[in-house]
Amino acid sequence: TMASSGRHSIQAEIMGQPTTALIADLKRRGMLECTLVVWAAEFGRMPFLGQQTRRDHNPGAFICFLAGAGVRKGSSYGESKEFGFKAAGRKEAR
Repeated sequence: TMASSGRHSIQAEIMGQPTTALIADLKRRGMLECTLVVWAAEFGRMPFLGQQTRRDHNPGAFICFLAGAGVRKGSSYGESKEFGFKAAGRKEAR
C-alpha cells in the first residue's frame, strides 16, 4: 500500500547516511576487508497484498544487505521461486 511504501522509503532514507558513514569509516581505517557488515530482518514480505490490504510477513524469502569482508560489491546471491514465496536454493554470486 502507499502507507507501507511511504514508511519503507522513510526507513531507507534514515538508514542511508549512517550506513554509508559506517562503511566509509571502516574503509578509511583499513578495517572493511576484515569486518562483515550485515543488515537483515527475520522476515521478507509476501509478493501480494494480504487480507488487510498490506503485504504480510514472509519467512520463506527475504533480502539481506552485506558489505565488507571480501563481499563483492553489487553482487547478488540466491533467488526466490516463482512469485517470491520461498528461496529457490543456492545460486552463485553474480
